[in-house]
Amino acid sequence: MGSAMLDEDAVIACADLVGRTGARGFEIGYLTDERAADWYAFARYRGARITVENQPGPVEAADALSRRLLGGGRCMCGKAVALADTPGACRWTRLGKRWVGACGRGAS
Repeated sequence: MGSAMLDEDAVIACADLVGRTGARGFEIGYLTDERAADWYAFARYRGARITVENQPGPVEAADALSRRLLGGGRCMCGKAVALADTPGACRWTRLGKRWVGACGRGAS
């Protein structure tokens, strides 16, 4: 497994974010024991599924899914969501068990 120690906060934060985006389902798992980088995570929506694959562990899969869901999103403050300092955007970071925007609001 890629994660030496499971960062439960990252997985909980991902599950929280998935729920806040209106998903109907969420899963983290691995495909085979043969390859180390075979972890995946997905969020299931009505008629769509957002997936990340080929991650080295469950923490990385949860983080990659969170970043994929946030990328291109819009914050409740009206600004685009950014994962780095970007002029005119609301920067999102994970604080413990929750992803939050710099404005203190959530994603829509």
